[in-house]
Amino acid sequence: MHGGLGADHTAFVNSPFNKLANQLKLIYYDHRCNGRSACPGIDTMSHDNLAGDAEGLREVLELGEITVIGHSYGGITGLEYALRYQSNLRRLILITTAPSFETLKEARTVAMKRAPELMPIVDKALDADVDTDAEFLKILTDLAPVYCYNLKQNCQKQRKIFCRKRKHLNTHLEI
Repeated sequence: MHGGLGADHTAFVNSPFNKLANQLKLIYYDHRCNGRSACPGIDTMSHDNLAGDAEGLREVLELGEITVIGHSYGGITGLEYALRYQSNLRRLILITTAPSFETLKEARTVAMKRAPELMPIVDKALDADVDTDAEFLKILTDLAPVYCYNLKQNCQKQRKIFCRKRKHLNTHLEI
C-alpha cells in the first residue's frame, strides 16, 4: 500500500521491493482518488473505504491470506485493514508509518534541525495545506533536503530522485 494521499504506487516500481517477488506475489495498486484509480468523490476517502477497497481487490483476485506491506500513509491503511479483516491477513509489514499524530511533532523537530529555512513548506505539507496536484509535487521537490541526513553529501542525489519522480508523475496527472 503506497504512502501519501495524492501519491501512487509508482514509488515501488523498480524498487528493492521487487526482490520480494521471489517469495511473494506482489500486487501494486493505487488507493481510490490517487494515481490511476477512480475517484467516486473525495468524501469517500475514509479509512473504512480504503481498507474495504483492499479487501475487495483481494476477493476479486481470489487470494487467501495476504501479506500487506504499508509504506507511510499506506501503513495506516494497512493497520485499518488488519483491524477489519484480520482473518484474511497473514502478515502486516509497516514501513515508516507514523503510529499517531504525535509523530508530527517529531517530524517538525527533525525538519527544523535539518533545514530551518524550509519550515513554512514543512508546515504546509504536515498540515495538508495543499490545493492542487502541481502544488503537492512542488512541495515534495522542495522538501527533498529534509529527507537527507547528511545534507552536503546526499541532498543533490535526493533532489534528483524527487525531480525524476515529479517528472514521471507529471506525465500521469492533469496539472
